[in-house]
Amino acid sequence: MLVLKKVIEQHQLKQVDLAKNVELSPAAINQLANHGIYPKKIDKQELQVKIYNWINEQGVVINCGLFDEVVTESGNSQQPSTTSQNEDYDMLLKKQQLKQATKQAFKIMGEPFRDPVNSDDLFLSPDMQYIRETLLAATKYPNFLAAIGESGSGKSTLRKDLKNRLSKGSDTIIVIEPYVLAMEDNDIKGKTLKST
Repeated sequence: MLVLKKVIEQHQLKQVDLAKNVELSPAAINQLANHGIYPKKIDKQELQVKIYNWINEQGVVINCGLFDEVVTESGNSQQPSTTSQNEDYDMLLKKQQLKQATKQAFKIMGEPFRDPVNSDDLFLSPDMQYIRETLLAATKYPNFLAAIGESGSGKSTLRKDLKNRLSKGSDTIIVIEPYVLAMEDNDIKGKTLKST
């Protein structure tokens, strides 16, 4: 713990006010005051000057090194206890199990928090199930279907899932996947792939 923490406590100042004044988060000020950990992207000396100035503006006279570690009566600097270092680990939730009623309500089979082995292990909303089955039906009956969505919405995953399901089926279905040769990344180098 730094002397800064003791000064703040003794003069009933608020770390939140200090954080606002030096334009840091309260958590960053807390890390500094309690553990002497400075923010990585801020100049250490510049921050110390800002803190000194703020404390002076509060009418506090500083007679010691504000950024020195607190020295105990035995002459040793006070180190954070092991319980405070392990505090974050204690805050983690223990492994949770879903109740059977929860699994039934969401139609979840098996354990959803383990790594999925196959597509049956994934939770699919009713909309996702509908799209997945519609894609499969479009391969078996003369249909034209387009899957559209934002980047990262799962279009490619659906395509891969469909190919996998078709390969396991008994029907002989040929999947034609177009690809483009000799297309460039930008118009400066050459021709790019356009939607038209």
